[in-house]
Amino acid sequence: MISKDISSRKALFALLLITLLAFSLRTYSLDTESIWVDEAYSLRYAFQENSGVVMSEIAQTEAAPFGYYLLLHKWIKWFGTSVFAARFLSVIFGVLAVLLLYFMIVPYFGRKTALLSSLFMAVSMTQVLYSQEIRLYSLFTFLSLFSTYSFLRLFRAETTSSRSTKSLYLSYGLYILAMLLCLYVNYISVFLVFLFTLYILWNWKRSRHFFFNWILIHTLMGLFLIPLFPLLLKQYQILNAGAAATYLKLGVPAALAKLGIWMFTLPLVLVGGLLALTLVFRKKVESSIRRIKMPSWLFFVAILVFSASYVYLTLSPLTIFGIPLFRVPITNSYFLVRHSLFLAPVIYVLFSYLSLKMFSKKLAVISILLILLTSLFSLGVYYVTPTKMEWEEAVSYIHEQSEGTPSIFLDSGGIANSFSINYYDQGFSGIHNLTWTTGWRQAAELSPQEVAAAFSSEEKFWLLLSKNSRPYDYYQEKVPLNYRLEDSEEFYGLSLYKYSVD
Repeated sequence: MISKDISSRKALFALLLITLLAFSLRTYSLDTESIWVDEAYSLRYAFQENSGVVMSEIAQTEAAPFGYYLLLHKWIKWFGTSVFAARFLSVIFGVLAVLLLYFMIVPYFGRKTALLSSLFMAVSMTQVLYSQEIRLYSLFTFLSLFSTYSFLRLFRAETTSSRSTKSLYLSYGLYILAMLLCLYVNYISVFLVFLFTLYILWNWKRSRHFFFNWILIHTLMGLFLIPLFPLLLKQYQILNAGAAATYLKLGVPAALAKLGIWMFTLPLVLVGGLLALTLVFRKKVESSIRRIKMPSWLFFVAILVFSASYVYLTLSPLTIFGIPLFRVPITNSYFLVRHSLFLAPVIYVLFSYLSLKMFSKKLAVISILLILLTSLFSLGVYYVTPTKMEWEEAVSYIHEQSEGTPSIFLDSGGIANSFSINYYDQGFSGIHNLTWTTGWRQAAELSPQEVAAAFSSEEKFWLLLSKNSRPYDYYQEKVPLNYRLEDSEEFYGLSLYKYSVD
């Protein structure tokens, strides 16, 4: 057990180094890869002419509030539309989250645990990944920590006899601000309110005197959330339509697919249910915890298992009992990871605290090094492994191998793919969709006759296949006989074929 803490000056110096490390890891190769589907949607919203249009577009294709997208809309006006500039917004919040985690943990577990927690977060591959993505997850992770910090500050202010009225009001104001920001960025923020309420109920003897205030401030916050209700209803109606059929096609078991978009809430419902049960059986749980004496070797084995699992998921997908839990390695953006990213700091704090408390100095160093090496290995794999379709390279290649302004036929020709082509170059005479979406993931396509007619209308054209619904052979058969294949090239996630009249 390592009990001695470090001085404030040394801790701040170490925190500075950790912050610089976090910043360096998140800016390294920030714009090396092209934008991917979800990022294309984010940029498409941000490129709209005003905030009203941004919110209107979000209602059609997103399952989140408009907070992040309005911020991104303003951000690119100030700092430009390059991939680096757009992703840098997420970098900022990723680094701020590392800093905030330290200051949140210090009052409860000391500087060593706080520093180690921040270090684990700084070098976490998944944290770096989503800090390099033009999506809301880095911002939401930061706001989740900000809300938790504000709640803990409020709880201390309400349960400390020496509190001042000014400090109490400030704590309430800070919590309300943090929680409202959270709710305007991600609907999952409701789960945080649930967790905070459970914490108050768990500590009922200390907190019952301000439970009425707790209910009151959330009722008042509900008034500030009224603008979200019409948006939420519209998003649900659009996104839930046809969701079950889409999930079945992806191999999701029928029982889960029938839940529609509610399927995404199952992990949170499960965690919330378990926590609620612990509250119901609180006395038994507390008694059991006091009796349990976890041997240090068992916790070390847990770290080994965690590290091995993390390395495996970095390299491979995972299917259990026919259910594809991870369809791709976690170096790719994946919904199970990104929607639970805000909970990851709990793991960093748990590993830090138990490593320093349960182990001898030697074993603590070994366990910490093991976690860091696992993170660095995963980071190395992430940096060198292609994870996003190479739109920039493909668009450049088309121009290099074309004269004039080429035409492109797309399958899949969704909004994101068309946007990605235009984002990297707007010098094409036409982008023609062979397939497209009529609603959320509801596919439509040209008939075989329409495909053949479309090809015949161009003397020269490129066929671009990306996650295509039809194989290349299908389209090859529709190319008129007097056309020949001039060129073909493969990029990550993309296939190019150039045809011209013979």
